[in-house]
Amino acid sequence: MTKLLDFDTDVVAAVEALVPTSSAGREVISTLNATEAWNAYRARQSRFVTVQARTLHVSRELAAELLRRPAEEADATRTVLDEIRDGDDLTARLSGLTRNFHDPGETQDRDRMLNDWGVHHLHLGPHTGSTKPVKRTRDLLFVVFLEDHAYAITVLPHGHWADEDILRVMANNWPDDGVIHGASGAIVGLADPIDPTRRQELRDAGVSAAYQHDDGRVYLPRGLMSTAGTSMLVGLHADQELRMLRDIEARLEAAPVRLDVLVRNAGAQLGGRFEWRLRWEEDNWWLVEQHRKIGYQLSHVAQFIFQHPAGHECGDCTIVDERSDQGLP
Repeated sequence: MTKLLDFDTDVVAAVEALVPTSSAGREVISTLNATEAWNAYRARQSRFVTVQARTLHVSRELAAELLRRPAEEADATRTVLDEIRDGDDLTARLSGLTRNFHDPGETQDRDRMLNDWGVHHLHLGPHTGSTKPVKRTRDLLFVVFLEDHAYAITVLPHGHWADEDILRVMANNWPDDGVIHGASGAIVGLADPIDPTRRQELRDAGVSAAYQHDDGRVYLPRGLMSTAGTSMLVGLHADQELRMLRDIEARLEAAPVRLDVLVRNAGAQLGGRFEWRLRWEEDNWWLVEQHRKIGYQLSHVAQFIFQHPAGHECGDCTIVDERSDQGLP
């Protein structure tokens, strides 16, 4: 029987549409399956910082360091702190590799510090106002972004990707704010504390390592890095999204009358050719009929499905959020 829907193909097409044509590595997308493509896309997006104003928290150590630094260096750091607080676009301050699309089969060029500890690093060069990368600087500002809060940790030179001072500052200032996770239960210390050199070796091998603070408390990395160097949290979220898509697809395939309801609800006529496709717009999945331009947010389709299980008579069923051609994003 011919399938009415092909969400896996649509997911790959959506990723191709979402990744700019200028992004290095983009050509690999068409060779990936839906799981690989969506996981790689979500991993790429996790490296960017959402543009929004935030409550800024500056560590005691960084505040003191800015008083000791030469005025020009301190002012450059304060400028970036202001940008973070005000919600400026920080893309130009990120690594240039952020814009690339990384083949999930390759392990190079991953931001392992972000994937392991959940810590971004920002360059401090003067901002030209464009999205082009700012001038690369020796020193970097290390920051954790959590929803509408930002935690400015410290300034360190390039290469300090596994420096325990970063963990120490987080544990000193925000032990219970979610920027670092204190181990609970019977863990009272590490039998063999990890030295910085060994920590970097473990990270290079894709192994997250616990950290023992000065007071003996043990902390676990926030990023939960996988052996592939990716964030397990990002991967779990991407897999959860795909499971939701496939469940909706299976339920619609099992009871095609539900698709008829979507058509009738929009005031369109049944009969003729229908071509339902997934589209990613406005940070949401949409189910769109290509010829009649009928569209619904997929979350509303899911709600409709669960309210009207297979076998339910749907002569008068309705679904919220129907969009016409003009209303589609």
